[in-house]
Amino acid sequence: MQSTLATGVGLAADTYFLAGSSSLIVVLIDLASELYGSKEICLELIDSVSKIEPRLKELATSDSIKVKTALKQYFELLVDIRGFLEGHVNHNFLSRAASHWKMKRRVQVFYAQLETIKTLVALDDMAERASRHTLVMKTLQRSRHLDDQTNQAIAASVTALQSVVEAVPDEIAARLKSEGVALVDIIELKKELKTNEAAYSSEDYQALLALLKRVSKALDVQIPHIAGWYLSRSDICFDDSNPFAVNDLRELYHGTIYSGAKVTIKAVKASSDDTKTLELFNKEVKTWFELRDPHILPLYGANNVGYPLLFVSGRAELGNFRDYLLTRRHRVWELFLDAARGIAYLHKHKRVHGNLKCNNLLVTAQGVGVVSDFAFAFVRETTVLSVKPLAPAYHWKAPECIDTNPRFESDVYALGMCLYEALSGITPYSGMDEQSAIRMIKSGELPPRPNGDSVSDEAWELISNMCDRQFSRRIHLSEAIAVFEALAAREKIKNQSSHCTCECRM
Repeated sequence: MQSTLATGVGLAADTYFLAGSSSLIVVLIDLASELYGSKEICLELIDSVSKIEPRLKELATSDSIKVKTALKQYFELLVDIRGFLEGHVNHNFLSRAASHWKMKRRVQVFYAQLETIKTLVALDDMAERASRHTLVMKTLQRSRHLDDQTNQAIAASVTALQSVVEAVPDEIAARLKSEGVALVDIIELKKELKTNEAAYSSEDYQALLALLKRVSKALDVQIPHIAGWYLSRSDICFDDSNPFAVNDLRELYHGTIYSGAKVTIKAVKASSDDTKTLELFNKEVKTWFELRDPHILPLYGANNVGYPLLFVSGRAELGNFRDYLLTRRHRVWELFLDAARGIAYLHKHKRVHGNLKCNNLLVTAQGVGVVSDFAFAFVRETTVLSVKPLAPAYHWKAPECIDTNPRFESDVYALGMCLYEALSGITPYSGMDEQSAIRMIKSGELPPRPNGDSVSDEAWELISNMCDRQFSRRIHLSEAIAVFEALAAREKIKNQSSHCTCECRM
């Protein structure tokens, strides 16, 4: 489940590394020793990780960028392994049965991260690095070894489960409850068997399936349907004491999932016990999960069992448009073309965003602009979460949205306000009270055009056309995209001539 980061997470990576890596490795060994079945897999991983520590300590004072990167990645690897182990150490026997292949895959990811660190600072054996064949064979041997260990762990879990469910029938439920087995564990095992059937031997698969049915019957619960987007809480690793953004309705975290992918977790302060809340959440997740476009922040999955409810999306490492463009004005049109294409994709699928602002327009590590925060509709409609429904901030709101629901044209208006915000560095209609701002919005009066050349005549004309008071007179999104394309093409030529070295897609 959620991890607790090692003390010192806020320090510079090399400073913390020098101070605490050895003690953290001891913590990892202690945690791994508490595991059942997968203990040897994890202890061998920790042994491999700890072997490079002395050499990294020798390099810790180096000014080399590669060394500093390796130290940072090593620190993050230790913390990730700790969170991973903490999430598994307290599993009951049913939960353990569902986690062995998942653990094996995550351990492989950790080994891959370790190899990356070793490559950065040339810690591989010279002869080994000279032979690509040797490296490939080493990886294959490790994978086979992990498979063997995992199969042994599964066999042990099946035996342990069978000893419980083959007890006196009247005692089965009591023993399951004493172990803390609950509906969520049944869901996890069903998800595992559904997702990874091919990984199991026929004998183990049938045994686990039979055990799943026996446990469900003993606890008098139905095995529920599991959506394709469902992510187990053990698949999601984050520090639940360290959100990077908080409000009354949700908290945002950086974390990782079982594949090692870096993600953003939105923890919505609502419980699956509330039927209406759960229906809205499931509907929103289904809609977002089905969206597949380069300019839409992807939803990797969600967890709808327990509290809080979790959305797990991709991570946009380079931040939001406003902050990013403060130092990269030469990418304005390229990024807004990305955003407009993302919005066009939403509209094509009959989806109004309704909450556009620069904070919801993000930049990925590859420099691609993506549209985010589609879960807003769930938060807005779920009145159980707040005394009153949450509405989008008025700064970007189209006139028709003051009193009615947003429409496709409202997104065009909001994108125009985002363009104003990105170019000027000023939040639209800031510096005045809300009622005065709303009066201006309703009357169709745009925020003041900044002095200087931050907003060119061409840009101001586009903003004006996108933000007309009457939605029927606004420029259509397809027309706005055509303008963005022309401006982005001109921008690209200019950037090529200046030999730009940032994330521009030349």
